[in-house]
Amino acid sequence: METAESLLIKFGIFMTLQPPSIICYLASIHYILYNRSTRQALHNHGPLILLFIGLFTVIFDLSMILNFLRAGVVTPINDAYC
Repeated sequence: METAESLLIKFGIFMTLQPPSIICYLASIHYILYNRSTRQALHNHGPLILLFIGLFTVIFDLSMILNFLRAGVVTPINDAYC
């Protein structure tokens, strides 16, 4: 069982680390996409896909976790979310 203090600490940690994480993802994606030599190199295509998946996870999944830590309730309440 988690206490309110531990939830608040987790919320604070996630909240302070999410924006820099998004900035790093966007900077990495920007570098690969807009630098001609890195964009054309075939060995960069796999990491680029993983960067997009990671960015999607940070933006959407971590935001849902932050909402749970803030409100204490899983929203939306449906089977697909859980």
